[in-house]
Amino acid sequence: MSSACNDIDFVLHQAALGSVPRSIAEPINFNANNIDGTLNMLVAAKDSKVKRFVGASSSSVYGNNPNISADKPRDEEMRESPLTPYAITKFTMELYAKRFYSIYGLETVCFVILTCLAKSRIPILNTQQLFQYLPRSL
Repeated sequence: MSSACNDIDFVLHQAALGSVPRSIAEPINFNANNIDGTLNMLVAAKDSKVKRFVGASSSSVYGNNPNISADKPRDEEMRESPLTPYAITKFTMELYAKRFYSIYGLETVCFVILTCLAKSRIPILNTQQLFQYLPRSL
């Protein structure tokens, strides 16, 4: 994994198994893929002296918070309350990212993408599709 990060400045880590129902049926598989995969990428980024690690999280880390509405969206101040194996893997990714910054100094950013719309107003439901529409300067 370390060689994947050689001579690069930024890691955009979007790889993970998705699907809440599938995570309930296959929690061990989700844990091994999502948590171990993220940890492997964080270690490789640290060892290769990457400048910044950017990881995709999920709104599912907040659970069923009754204070969330169209008038009061989720924000970083909300308390996490993951309810499913999928949400737990995403929350664990965020925790690892924070610790890799505090322990090793690796700059990390975790972001949440909800449903995004392309120019055609067709929903973009995964990050691979989203990155086709982001400006290259990010």
